[in-house]
Amino acid sequence: SLARSRQWAFRMTSATNLSAIGKACLIYSNDHDDEFPPDLEPLVTEAELPEKCLESKRKPRDFDGPSYVYIPGQTTAMYPGNIVAYEDTRYCSEGVNVLFLDSHVEFMKPDDFRRELKETYERLGREMPEIRFEGE
Repeated sequence: SLARSRQWAFRMTSATNLSAIGKACLIYSNDHDDEFPPDLEPLVTEAELPEKCLESKRKPRDFDGPSYVYIPGQTTAMYPGNIVAYEDTRYCSEGVNVLFLDSHVEFMKPDDFRRELKETYERLGREMPEIRFEGE
């Protein structure tokens, strides 16, 4: 029960980080002709995003990779349901926190997430990367 509560708290902290990333993207876009940054680093240097927001508490200590996956090349004028960033699925099993272009964050089960991600990549005219969740 305690471990479950701890995981839930880590999931909520990750959602809060993604929400902060979304707000920082909007701040960045105000100064860059409504374009989102090319990656997450300018959010720290130009939009005053605390660097700790780029690290998820759900990420295992021995995991070699980013906490969040960012989809570059988007603007504020694009479809509001596009996915902008999400937790690296390789350390998630039940689902993943997802940031959408309209700045809302949602926890999504793997099948729903894959469907939404595929639609985002189709709207962007790009091929979707392979997505694997922990244990797959």
